[in-house]
Amino acid sequence: MPHSHAPTTRTVRYGGWMFSAPASFASAIAPGCAGLYAVQVLNATWTPCPFEPVFFGHAQNLLGSVVSSHPAYARWIAHPRAGMGLYVSYAALPCTSVEALRHIVAGLVASYRPAAHGNEAPAAGLLGVAGERHGTRH
Repeated sequence: MPHSHAPTTRTVRYGGWMFSAPASFASAIAPGCAGLYAVQVLNATWTPCPFEPVFFGHAQNLLGSVVSSHPAYARWIAHPRAGMGLYVSYAALPCTSVEALRHIVAGLVASYRPAAHGNEAPAAGLLGVAGERHGTRH
């Protein structure tokens, strides 16, 4: 079956926050200001856009914040759908305090329960490790 869900040029909205159109992890261009980011994978069942958030984060300067040296990168690539590519979207929020950004991310995590969040081992919650230790999460 051909892959019908190519990256979009449409912006995405998570928790009422407008994020840029998902771009490939390797080619995404971050704004040089404070804001939010969403790491996503393609998921045909995710609506209204086929991009499922697997991680939400924030930075005072988004440039260089979503890189392979990020502490959560191992969790991002361990997601079962990461083999189809990782995507990143940004929400520029210049002049926003770290506390406010942290609060927004906490709300997004509570609402979406992204698979690559948490302080677990890299594969926990993604490949069945957490299911054995913590029970199944749906």
